[in-house]
Parts: sequence; C-alpha cells; structure tokens
Amino acid sequence: MISQRIAGLILIVSSIAVSDAAELRYATRISVADETNPNHLPATDNNEGSTLLHGQVALLHSGYQIDMSLMGAMDVTNYSSDEIPDTTAAQLNMDMLWMISPSQFEWYLGDVFMQTAIDSTSNITPGNQQDINAYSTGPNYIIRLDRRSKLLFQARVNDYYYENVDTDNYRYIGVTRFEYDISSTLNSVAGYEHTNIRYDNNIDNIDYIRNDAFVSVNHHKHFYEAEILVGSTQISRYFLEDLLKPRFSLSVQNRRSWTTDIRFVYLTDLSDASNDIFSIDDHFTQNADFLLSSISSLYNRKTIALDLTKSITSGQIVVSLRQTSADYYDDDTLDQIVNRGTVTYEFSASPRSRVAMNIIRQNTEYTERLVPRTDDDTLASINYVYSASRQINISARVETSLRESTSASDNYDNNRIMFSVEYISN
Repeated sequence: MISQRIAGLILIVSSIAVSDAAELRYATRISVADETNPNHLPATDNNEGSTLLHGQVALLHSGYQIDMSLMGAMDVTNYSSDEIPDTTAAQLNMDMLWMISPSQFEWYLGDVFMQTAIDSTSNITPGNQQDINAYSTGPNYIIRLDRRSKLLFQARVNDYYYENVDTDNYRYIGVTRFEYDISSTLNSVAGYEHTNIRYDNNIDNIDYIRNDAFVSVNHHKHFYEAEILVGSTQISRYFLEDLLKPRFSLSVQNRRSWTTDIRFVYLTDLSDASNDIFSIDDHFTQNADFLLSSISSLYNRKTIALDLTKSITSGQIVVSLRQTSADYYDDDTLDQIVNRGTVTYEFSASPRSRVAMNIIRQNTEYTERLVPRTDDDTLASINYVYSASRQINISARVETSLRESTSASDNYDNNRIMFSVEYISN
C-alpha cells in the first residue's frame, strides 16, 4: 500500500513539476562525521565514524485550480564499523488542494512520512526508530450564505501506518463549520467534527468514536492577533465508559514591531498520537515526545508555550519555552510532564558566512511510575556555513548531547563533529 501511494504521489508531482507555475528546488549534501557515543550508551568509549548522503526537494505550485506544497528529504548514513547498522531515513510532507470549482468544491490530498522512536521512553538510537506514514484525502464543499458568512462541509479518510508498532488504523472524519465575519477584524467559527476510528488489530487496540463541538473567535489588527476556542470532546469506546472532556485553547501573537514577535499559547484537549501527526508544524525537526510504544492510548494534554523572535542587525534570536503534560487513560506509566527551553542565535559573520548557535534543555518527569524516573536532556550545537558560490555551501558543525537520568542505564553523553559540502539549485 505504501509503494502504491508513493507511486501515485510521484505521478501527481511529476505532472505539476513540468508546469510553468511550479517552483522546484532541490539540494544534495555529503557529510563526514565522528561521534563518541552514537548508540547513547552509559559507556562512552565506542567512537564511530560515519558518512551521510542527504538529498532534499521542495515543490511549490500555486495556480487557478491547484495549490500544492511538497517537501521531501532522505538521509543515507553509513557507519564505519559493523556494530551499528547503516540507516536510511526519509521525510515527506505534502499538502495539495484541487479546486475543482473554486470557492465551492475542492479536493484535499495530504501525506506525511517521518521517523520516530519505537519507544521514546528509551534513548533515541539508530535501532530505536520506525517509519510512520499518514495519508489523508477528501472533499471540501463550501456554501457562501452572504458576504459575511459561509458553511463548510469536509469529509476525510485518513490512514496511518506504523512500521514496528501494531497500531495501524484508519479514520472516517466529517466536519461541519459555520464561519461568520463579525467585522473586518473579528471572525467567529462554530464547528462540529465526527471521527470514526478503526484499528487493523482490534484485539490489542480499542476502536472508538470521537465527537468534537467548539466555538472560536479570532481578533486581528495590525501587529496583533488573538484567538480563543471553547468546546468539548466525547469519546465512545466499545465496552468502556464514555469520556467527556473540555477543549480549550488561547493563542495571542503580538508583533510589537517589524523586529519583535511574541506568541503565547495555552491548550488543553483530548488526543492520541495518530491524531497529532497532521498537526505537527515541522515534521523535519519534530521531537515526538508522545509517539510512544503504547501509541493507541488516549491522553489528556495540556500545553503552555511562549515564543519570542527578535531580529537584530546581523541576524535573529529565538527563545522558546514550553511545558506539555500528558495524562494517559490506559497506561498510567506513560504519564509525563515535559519542560523544554530552546535558545537559537543566528547571525552573519561576513557577507559570505553565517553562524547558528542553539541550545535545548528538556526535563521529562514520568509521574506515575512505581520507580520514579526523571530525564534531563541537553543538546548544544554550533553550525558554521560558508557560501563558496550561489550554489555551493561548505559547513562545519559541532554538537554535544547529554542525558542525566534517574535510570542509570539511560545516562549518556555524545559528542559529534561534522563537515559537509552542499549543492543547492537556483
């Protein structure tokens, strides 16, 4: 099934790529690296060299009937010894909207292919990763009632495939939304979503039906935007008691000037890992904290986040603070609170070179285990890029990662140095 999907996507992409309105960019990079502890073991005496070949492609198309964005990448890593298996990792993120009758009838197609840990409670290593493919397709039908209001009906069929965890599932989704523009700066939405979830293996997993109802209001003016959503989620699981939980989110973004952007988010909802895949903003850098081994479990999630972006003369500074908690209904041992802070500083060192410095600190506490566990993770890196020409970049990267855990077998530190040559299309 995966090969059939990929073949279909290639056919679609190829037909769009030859059109004049399509913008196609690609890049390839070869890197050599040396790591002190790539298997993330408590012992640090297993130095390992590797060679990495990276390729990526981006396709953007905006036309009268088709809007599409596609980002794909592939990494092939060859380790110098036989102790670590060579790896191939691919990522794909595609969204396509076919406007059969513009502003009235549309067809959506989306696909996400990514890797995550088989068990993210264990250290992330080459052997603790699996492929995930999520596919979504279905129509949108829009009825414009007047110049201020419209009705939107959506139907989706989503299919999720996991390489190593037996929780493949498919979902039938129906959405009804009423959108009303109160004024030029104030918009409102009332919506209802019905989802029918079916697992291929319904012996170890429980099929269920999900119903969501919500109302949201968005206010935007100049450099300021705020949105609030209030609703509820009902879960009906066979042979189990129904769940009814509130759903709430608040988002405030203040672009205080052309150089400063502040965003605050508070969210509480009922979710599961498959439901989150299409909502991940960046599938190429996502740290999938909740894609766990018991991946079919429902959890009640709370997230509070604050992001600050400050542009300066030669670059920008990004500060991100985030706390996310997950309360699982079927396996209390997975309950966790994750506190994460990120600081990134990018600047131009010269007309042809730039430097990026990044540090991430994360604390993960598993709150309901008989033997308490807390992990403190640190990742720090410096990346230097020199543009030898418009199409060729030469870079050097140094990074260190460290975990201090109350589980002694999960402690590790790893240092990595990498040199790369990259070719980028015009």
